[in-house]
Amino acid sequence: MARPPARGGWFEPSLLAALTEHLAEATSTPDDLVAAVWDGWGELSGGSTLAVGWQGPDEPTAEEIESMQRYVVEQQAVHDGDQAAIRAALAVELFPWPHRECFLLSVTLPQLADPTWLDRARIGTVVDLAHTPQMLWPEDHSWVLASEIDWDSTIVAGSLALVDAVLADDRFEAFAVDEDSDLTWGGDLVNG
Repeated sequence: MARPPARGGWFEPSLLAALTEHLAEATSTPDDLVAAVWDGWGELSGGSTLAVGWQGPDEPTAEEIESMQRYVVEQQAVHDGDQAAIRAALAVELFPWPHRECFLLSVTLPQLADPTWLDRARIGTVVDLAHTPQMLWPEDHSWVLASEIDWDSTIVAGSLALVDAVLADDRFEAFAVDEDSDLTWGGDLVNG
């Protein structure tokens, strides 16, 4: 599965896998997590369209036009069926987050500890997930992780021991923040 480049709302699966070591130490419920994934990702809407065009050195012949029209009808039927299945799979109650709504999924830390977990992650039986969670928390509410869509950072909130362990781990570019910290690109204290 192709991975998107680093961008807002994306937490690199290999870094998430590394973080699971610390998260597991800080929860009594590592096998019972809730992941919230933003419903605004285009492929999760069930509203994509299909476009077909002609590319060739000459104008298409009448036979080529007829063949292309049959192809379009066939592909449109498949596409419409796929989109209806996606909409049906995603017709669930959404978790409200300020200015966002999210699908809630059940995951475990052992699943997330494998950096290839997204290759197998699905919503229902139809929809490939292809996105890391915007929020993640265990059933015991001992910590929360948040990757806002418009940020290039992930926030980990939890016990002082958890925060200290993340700050001390050189696999992460990490620094402490508080409620007044600027999390925009301009507020990046590490990369200026």
